[in-house]
Amino acid sequence: MSIAYKGVAVPFLWTFLANRSNSYAHQYKAFLHRFERIFPNQNIAYVTADREFIGKDWLSYLVQKSIPFCIRIRECDHLYDAQC
Repeated sequence: MSIAYKGVAVPFLWTFLANRSNSYAHQYKAFLHRFERIFPNQNIAYVTADREFIGKDWLSYLVQKSIPFCIRIRECDHLYDAQC
């Protein structure tokens, strides 16, 4: 996790993932819970991530928690709003 200031992102919280491929939603959620425990009065402005950090469970979690996100996806991936 980083703090963005004047166009520069400075990392301040991270975790090492044991698996070699992309990780799983429960790991992402645990990371956000860790942030909330350390900084209980801070809000997350938004989450940015690369295309490895996708998945219905993870994105649904962000929506449920009202955390805005911008996640790069592959050209062949498709998103839709199930409420349409």
